[in-house]
Amino acid sequence: MNSILLLTQHEWPRTLEVNMTCLIKNPTNAFVHIEVGMSRVIIDPWVQSGLYYGGWSQFPEIENQDKLLACATHLYISHLHEDHCDPNALSKMDKKIKAFIPNVFASHALKRKLQDAGFENITFLEPGVPTKVDDGISFEVIPPLNGFGQESEHYVENDSLIETTAIDTGLIITTLDYKLVFLADNTPYLYKKYLNVLTNLYSADLIAFPYNGAASDYPVCYLNIDDEEMISISNLRESRRELAFEEFFGEVKPSLLMPYSSDFAVIGKAARRFSKFSKMWWMNRSLVAERYAESTGIPAIAVNGCDLLCLSKESNALEFKLTRGVDNPQSLEDFSRNLIHVPSSVDELFKYSGIDLIALTKIATEHMFNSIEQFKIKCDWIFLVTITDLSIDIAIDLNIASIVQSYSDDRKLLNVRLNSGYLEALLTGKAHWNNAQLSFQLEWIRTPNTYSHDLYTAINFFHAARNKS
Repeated sequence: MNSILLLTQHEWPRTLEVNMTCLIKNPTNAFVHIEVGMSRVIIDPWVQSGLYYGGWSQFPEIENQDKLLACATHLYISHLHEDHCDPNALSKMDKKIKAFIPNVFASHALKRKLQDAGFENITFLEPGVPTKVDDGISFEVIPPLNGFGQESEHYVENDSLIETTAIDTGLIITTLDYKLVFLADNTPYLYKKYLNVLTNLYSADLIAFPYNGAASDYPVCYLNIDDEEMISISNLRESRRELAFEEFFGEVKPSLLMPYSSDFAVIGKAARRFSKFSKMWWMNRSLVAERYAESTGIPAIAVNGCDLLCLSKESNALEFKLTRGVDNPQSLEDFSRNLIHVPSSVDELFKYSGIDLIALTKIATEHMFNSIEQFKIKCDWIFLVTITDLSIDIAIDLNIASIVQSYSDDRKLLNVRLNSGYLEALLTGKAHWNNAQLSFQLEWIRTPNTYSHDLYTAINFFHAARNKS
């Protein structure tokens, strides 16, 4: 029998000591803390606002998480995005704990992050291979299932490129009593491809899943899309996610659902547009939980920042009890009003040095074209870079792998608008294109307004070649 027990904050955890064998906290976003026996597992810690070059704030902002970090015995990082691998969180953790990362694309960069933070015991985990990490506990990496983001119509084609360049992973934690699944940002569009390998997905006690896909600057930062169309596009994308999750849950049949991994607010001028999502059902954990419980028939529970979720087994049936902390009454819209006029950190972080950006662009373009050839990327778009403070346009024809002086009006065009300092940082490796897109501090125009996975993959290689050692 499943049950929910709501207690007041001052009653826990003393009241819940009896018959509670698994305790879960989700302070914010994908940051979870799991207590199983003597193990204290941290996944995807994020403790401080200002990520992505000052583009993200926690919402609500979480304080006093040092105790959760300090007592950890195991760490898993699902991918290298900063809201899952916060340098501030890593700096607070014991560097001798067991740290685990997935062996997928770009994980060498993730390993360097942990090494630079001082971690001494780092282990790569192969996707789909259960690995014992302590007595009575194993980790199993869920490989990337969402390489095309929310553009679900693209998943029938070119899935080999997803396998080579996608980074999102999830984690299955198996103990003597529990199977816990934490998907992080890994929406299961391609789950059927791996079910014969990921058999531990079936009949999990808990699946924690990303409850929206708002961590994308499309369509918020696209100048030729107005507010009404932005909402319409976002609602359509979320409906696709909902269908994918309902199908997935119907197949694997978990005992309990927990929406998580979608909490943040945007800082800067994009905050006004982002706050328009405040009234959407898919931006509210509680509404998401209610909606999925109704549509799937599976109990679903919203675990907020100070809440404590306690799992126990009675005759092999899962029971769960929730201790509520203090709710945050502020809406995303109200919270965002204080963030709209916050100056961009990009201007302070990345100042233009006076370097010849045309020459630097040619070097970066050569590296991008080499990467396009390596990964067999096919793209017929014009990528137009507008350096706003210098009034310079640089057009790159990805179809012929060349910088061009002109192009016909009927060509497909993606135009990015940014200042010289930000561009210099991106081309030299001080900043990364993927993080820059997540920062909500780039501006875009896309004509026609159609998604090309190859195009955005190519842009991630638009920088000078880096030393991989």
